[in-house]
Amino acid sequence: TTEIYTLSLHDTLPIWNGAYLLKQPVRLAFHRMFARRLVNNSVRLVAVDASTAEVASSILRLRKDYFCVIGNGVDAPYATHPRGYRQRNDSLKVGHVGALDEGKGWRLTAKAVEQRVKHGARLHLTVAGEGPDAGQAETWCSERRSFATFLGRVPEAGRSLIPELDILCQPSEAEGLSMTLLEALAAGVVIIATPVGGTPSIVCDGVNGFLVERDPSQISDALDRLDNEREILSKMSAAGVQRYREHFTADDMRERYDTVYRQTGVLAAEATRNWAPIGKV
Repeated sequence: TTEIYTLSLHDTLPIWNGAYLLKQPVRLAFHRMFARRLVNNSVRLVAVDASTAEVASSILRLRKDYFCVIGNGVDAPYATHPRGYRQRNDSLKVGHVGALDEGKGWRLTAKAVEQRVKHGARLHLTVAGEGPDAGQAETWCSERRSFATFLGRVPEAGRSLIPELDILCQPSEAEGLSMTLLEALAAGVVIIATPVGGTPSIVCDGVNGFLVERDPSQISDALDRLDNEREILSKMSAAGVQRYREHFTADDMRERYDTVYRQTGVLAAEATRNWAPIGKV
């Protein structure tokens, strides 16, 4: 019987941040040694997006062909109902769902929403999550109750909160392949996000959302367009659900892992011949 192992890598883990790990030579040496032993013992390395594989390959000094990319997938039985057309006098529901820290960019979203509201936009921001900035986020929302609500941590947000939104903003500094974005995609929520990690594989700019820089003015411009051109909201929502069905279902992810397991079983039998010695990886 062949034992088969896979190691899944996610870009959000701090060890894959080059600046973080390269400043710690002992830890770096340990990770490189451990990685070499893994690939010499028939362990297949799986990354959730191509950028994570690229970074890991460089930092760990492993050949790129040791990695395969399998994106995340989500089960979403509610994901078959794209957003309908929103009347101009309806407030659009905008959300930040995730960690409340500098990296996820909740402040950028908050500033952008406030800017649009001051210019007459009908938007309402919901902030959900926990983290070091939770207290500040709660205070910010309480001071702007007319257009902002703070919920804190929401269990099962992908099933309870996210489907109720029209727009999800996630101007992150770094990402792997965000489960929050996938849940939004599946629910037909239009996404405004930064083009980091695997996000560009989820968001097709101008099709099912917008890719922006970490700049409140760019987020504001995207919100302005969605607010003033309500017909594109329903079109983008439908495009998002279609992209989910074609690329990011849990069944698709399971099939890709099954394929890797079968391939790894074959490779394991030929590992000594096909993989480089530990000193030459």
